[in-house]
Amino acid sequence: MSDEDKVSGCLVIIFIGVCLICTPIGCVGCANVSYSDGFRDGTLQKFSKKGIIWKTWEGDLALDSFRKTENGVTNLWQFSVKDDQLVNQLLSLPDGQRVRLHYDQKLTTVPWRSETTYIITKIEKR
Repeated sequence: MSDEDKVSGCLVIIFIGVCLICTPIGCVGCANVSYSDGFRDGTLQKFSKKGIIWKTWEGDLALDSFRKTENGVTNLWQFSVKDDQLVNQLLSLPDGQRVRLHYDQKLTTVPWRSETTYIITKIEKR
């Protein structure tokens, strides 16, 4: 094996190593980038703690208006909550209480934080 072949082999191994290290770091970094923020109004339809390894709080909000999706028309909006104080607020809502959920939308999800890109930041009773 020539010196040139050894150098080429080392460069390939270094390149693969850098890719293996940088790809997960980049994915986690993208998951923390805020894409948008806003609010949605409606009634809490479902709220539960889900997950096999990482348990996260996930919910559905029945929107006051319908929205069009790829699969037809729906009025459910899925969201995630990671703040315990906000979880307790949602758990203590009376049935049928209208709320305004303020959110911060991330570029992507990570399994230990949420199933959705919409992270609730504030809750207002309507």
